[in-house]
Amino acid sequence: MTTNLPIVKLDSIRDRKRTNRPWPKPAIEFVARKMHNSIRFRYGDVDLRDPILALKLLDYQVEEDECLGEYIGEDGRSAVAGIIDGKNRIVRLCPSFPSHVRNFTASHELGHAVLHPPMTQHRDRPIHGGDNSVRRSMQEKEADEFAAFFLMPAEQVIGEFRRMFQSVPFVPTEGTAFALRGANLDDVLCQWKSTRDGARELAQATHFDRYYFKSLAERFGVSNEAMAIRIDDLGLVALG
Repeated sequence: MTTNLPIVKLDSIRDRKRTNRPWPKPAIEFVARKMHNSIRFRYGDVDLRDPILALKLLDYQVEEDECLGEYIGEDGRSAVAGIIDGKNRIVRLCPSFPSHVRNFTASHELGHAVLHPPMTQHRDRPIHGGDNSVRRSMQEKEADEFAAFFLMPAEQVIGEFRRMFQSVPFVPTEGTAFALRGANLDDVLCQWKSTRDGARELAQATHFDRYYFKSLAERFGVSNEAMAIRIDDLGLVALG
């Protein structure tokens, strides 16, 4: 079996005329699911959300390098966290960033490899999936969206959310407010001005009622804000 075999179906869904045209979000999510299926087909019982495995499946060489240079953007200077060289099929990642940044950056580069071939050599700042304040190109936003879908598949997030908080969506009531933080409902609603506020708290919560667990952000290896965005997008919090 060759490593390219599972990717044939992935290639078939790419629109060769898509250059400079935006990918709709449902299409990006579909591609991420196809990537999971390809990993399962090739490797069997492994972590389907491992971007390094996925890149290797696409015949990319993945290397670690402490010195990838400097990224200069509208938000200032920072060390480069990742570089993709589509021509030579190489992704370089800086190992000195926190694990959730490395994870999202690697998945972002995977998004470029799948959505934007052939991606010429391209440098990326540290990416954690939760910074919407910086203006970014269409392709950068698409790679971020792919990373979110790849790392936080809807079915898995919903399933874990339901298991941890015992309902979908989470609705703040006197009972759930006490179970979440030992507070009354007014205290919670005073801080939850929007569903995103609620999603932020639930993304990093480590206990509910009498049960303790790893937070959703930690379980999926992403930042608190990236998980909050995903929870909110999936409609897992309702204010009434």
